[in-house]
Amino acid sequence: MSYSGFANGENSSVINTLPTATSPAILTSNTGGYSITAAGGIDDNYDFNYVPGTLTITKGLVTVNADNQSRVYGVANPTLTMSYSGFANGENSSVINTLPTATSPAILTSNTEVTQLPPAGGIDDNYDFNYVPGTLTITKGLVTVNADNQSRVYGVANPTLTMSYSGVCQRRKQFGDKYFANRYFASHPHQQYWRLLYYRLLVESMIIMILTMSPAPSPLQKG
Repeated sequence: MSYSGFANGENSSVINTLPTATSPAILTSNTGGYSITAAGGIDDNYDFNYVPGTLTITKGLVTVNADNQSRVYGVANPTLTMSYSGFANGENSSVINTLPTATSPAILTSNTEVTQLPPAGGIDDNYDFNYVPGTLTITKGLVTVNADNQSRVYGVANPTLTMSYSGVCQRRKQFGDKYFANRYFASHPHQQYWRLLYYRLLVESMIIMILTMSPAPSPLQKG
């Protein structure tokens, strides 16, 4: 409290019983303005004129961290979660009027990369929010390439050597192998490493089929 009106240069130290100030606001009172009332002063030489004040409770600050996540290329985004810090009075996210949400620009066919997960949208009577983005890391998918079994008659040219795939991602299912290996790469020059991988697998599969093909009869075995 502050005082005015003392005589003879005196101050509050001469008062027999000093006034006290009280407010109806408690630890968990919501944000807003609350009255501060002074009362209880007693003195032999002074009476008291009490002027109320105002206790203003402002919003606390909660930090919202988008949790880091990862997924494989071609798989749906995981559930995007957040963690909180800075609540008062032992509270937690259950008291927030409107919870923040975390979003990602990554879609099912987004390329391998690291993207931001910025949380936003929290609304509350008693808290403001400090948002800390997380990251969604998209890792490479795994495709198994099986060289298809083949057969031919001795002395006849090799048949067309084919392959089958498992673990194929959505983009590959959509475009097909030939499109994926040619037209798709032509329009996505920054992904040339996939072209190299594709043709490397093609060559390796051909080598495997040649090595495992039934050998021709030896000349000594001819009748």
